[in-house]
Amino acid sequence: MRTIYLISVYIHLLAMMVWLGGMAFMAMIVIPVTRKKMFRSMSAGLIRTTGERFRPVAWVCLSLLLVSGIFMLGSRGFSWADLWTGRLFQGTFGLIFAHKLVFFGVILFISGIHDFYLGPKAARLLSGSADQPVTGRFRKLSSWAGRINMLLGLIVVMLGVMLVRGTFG
Repeated sequence: MRTIYLISVYIHLLAMMVWLGGMAFMAMIVIPVTRKKMFRSMSAGLIRTTGERFRPVAWVCLSLLLVSGIFMLGSRGFSWADLWTGRLFQGTFGLIFAHKLVFFGVILFISGIHDFYLGPKAARLLSGSADQPVTGRFRKLSSWAGRINMLLGLIVVMLGVMLVRGTFG
């Protein structure tokens, strides 16, 4: 059982690093580079292609986070019944875990909207009518969705640390 737990922790950490790292790379490297004058003519294609390439990686990572998280809970002695009876959400561990679960759900929701609606629509609009107000709105909405998800991801990491290492008090 210890081996399954350690493998689950390893996969969980690796998936979070790839997911957050990919978002950070987009936000801090790819997007700023596309704003440089010499890359503006290819910015729409670069953003669209990079986003399309990262999308399946991100969803595999989110899936791995869910599955490895379930295995880690099992290794801590929790079962599906504990979810339905509320035992899983009792005490400090349960409260922190409940917050982590809610934030993860919000991340999945925002990721779905960003990856399958806002991002692709912003990329299409950038390719066709980059100067239109609607293009700017979708680009900003897509950008904010990514930023919010990254912030939520960092919060989830902190909650994960608190689950295994304790709270600040």
